[in-house]
Amino acid sequence: MIFLAQHLCCRLLGIDPKTLRRWVALAQIAFLKSPLDARLRCLTSASLQYLATIHDRPLDPSLVPGEIPSSEKLNAPHAEPDPPQEPSASLVHLQQLVETLQLQVSQLALDLLQERRRREEQEQKTRQILLSSQPSASKEASPKDPHMQDPPKLAPSSRKGRPRALIPLIAVQSDGSYLVVCPQHGELHIPPDSRQWFTWLDTLSSFRFLGRQGRLSTYRKQGKASWMAYRRLHGHVSQFSLGTTNQLTIAHLEHMASLLQTPAS
Repeated sequence: MIFLAQHLCCRLLGIDPKTLRRWVALAQIAFLKSPLDARLRCLTSASLQYLATIHDRPLDPSLVPGEIPSSEKLNAPHAEPDPPQEPSASLVHLQQLVETLQLQVSQLALDLLQERRRREEQEQKTRQILLSSQPSASKEASPKDPHMQDPPKLAPSSRKGRPRALIPLIAVQSDGSYLVVCPQHGELHIPPDSRQWFTWLDTLSSFRFLGRQGRLSTYRKQGKASWMAYRRLHGHVSQFSLGTTNQLTIAHLEHMASLLQTPAS
């Protein structure tokens, strides 16, 4: 390999050192250190011939020490780099698709947040309506038929106009789940038909149930295991046996509420 010093390359090409450095940078060729003197910056004879070819500079091979490769050989290893290609249509389409998907994900997240807030507000309103309707509903559910068992009576109020005591409530919500409200402890997170469900019911003597197709009130006498369900509708009181505590499943309560929805003929 023949090394040509920078000043010799400038003389052979007929240009100044600044122009040579610019041509070398554009051609993506690197200067090499001379094996004899590391301070000298050199080009190989092949690189010099390549610069002369691409810039249409006549170069006399007799002035260059060693053999100068022909233009054909120079163009092969030092081919001019391809110009940067523009992104293909498929790549542009993919970028647009990614941006569209990002916008859709952001919109879905916003819609989900708004829907969650709306449902929370609706559930809160439902709880307030159910809690406020309990005193009047408990009066409606008191049977007066002397031939039936008497449901539990609430203690009379010591002050006129004071609301009666509340009893636990089980009510279906708009999403199909069941809300359990205790007058003493507020909302209880008890899964229906679970062991915790039957344990809680076993501590009660009465509760109200608002189902999908009807409603009912329940009670059991002290020391008795069997529950009774009753409903006053259009001046008529209907009453049925619900069975023991372990029979008070959601399906059984819904069935009995639907039966009590229509007064017996």
